[in-house]
Amino acid sequence: MKLTYSIDSHKDIIIYHDTMSGDIKKHLLSDLDKSNIVVDSFDIKINVSIVLLFIKNLFKVRCNIPYKRFIFMVYQYSYVEYLRPKVVITFIDNSIIFQWLSMNYTDANFYAIQNGYRSKYELNYHCYCGFKFNLTNFFCFGNYEIEKYKKYGHYVKNFIPVGSFRHAIYQSNSKRKNIIKYDIALISQHKLTTFDGSNARLKENLELIDLYLSKYLKKNKDLSFIILCRSEENSEQGLMEKKYFRSIYGSEVNMRFQGSMPSSTYVGIDQSNVIVCCHSTVLSEAAGQGKKVLFCDYSGDKIWADYHPGIWLHSERSSASFNNHIHNVINSGEDDYIQFASYVMKNDSTIDRIKSEICKNFLN
Repeated sequence: MKLTYSIDSHKDIIIYHDTMSGDIKKHLLSDLDKSNIVVDSFDIKINVSIVLLFIKNLFKVRCNIPYKRFIFMVYQYSYVEYLRPKVVITFIDNSIIFQWLSMNYTDANFYAIQNGYRSKYELNYHCYCGFKFNLTNFFCFGNYEIEKYKKYGHYVKNFIPVGSFRHAIYQSNSKRKNIIKYDIALISQHKLTTFDGSNARLKENLELIDLYLSKYLKKNKDLSFIILCRSEENSEQGLMEKKYFRSIYGSEVNMRFQGSMPSSTYVGIDQSNVIVCCHSTVLSEAAGQGKKVLFCDYSGDKIWADYHPGIWLHSERSSASFNNHIHNVINSGEDDYIQFASYVMKNDSTIDRIKSEICKNFLN
């Protein structure tokens, strides 16, 4: 926590949390002649005006939470009130602080940009110790969020399905058309914290995918294969991935680590015919492109990939079933994914649609 006494005055727009703040400024706010500031919730700024607002809000704000958290929330409320923005925007849609502010501070419009896929495990079983999503304006990926958030008791006043902001930036920067180089790509979800036993169900699911896929590849040696790793090669996490995947797929397995090239995972997806994973944001983004994707959920109750049955989903714990299913995916056509793609991810003018919504606040 950082304490600061040099404080900006009124700002038209607050970017809440630093994550992707540079991209928000560049792609969403650069055409707006409006002042903005990035607010880090743990950078505590103090002056006489903020202290007076804080004292007032101790009696004004009502919140049934533990006292220390209440004090922290009232400070956040008071600092936003001091800045008097018209718009507060964040890329951290699952920020509890941002969500609380969006429901309690009524003199600004709050916009959350979805940063990641939300599985049934997260929405129904593991909702931040019982804290439900509470958002006013939500730039979500697609109709999946509208359906599932309502189903599992989360509150969103205004769903605005726009697709993935991060992937839209990649597409706007991508100058070349990638040629298919790999028959199958596996997106790694393999983390030290998963394999140390902290999430036994996910660990078991990932190991089943690797078992089935490695057997399939051994029988079909003509297929080209790449693993899109989640970490840099020489990091602790990357070394774990390297050791693990070599033990399953062999010492010569092709792995692409983060940092090996710009947007390495997105490029790998563009270069691949079929993309396999348990569940992940980038797999949803690939689905939104109309790519051939295969979600593998062996939980028995779809806690990882809560989708309607289709060629995009495999759930039967059987190597033979997996072989048949992925063979069908490889030989499928674009038409097989059109409906699913539009359900999972809106993929049309994402950046322009977000900008348009923000601009509405400054028309008068």
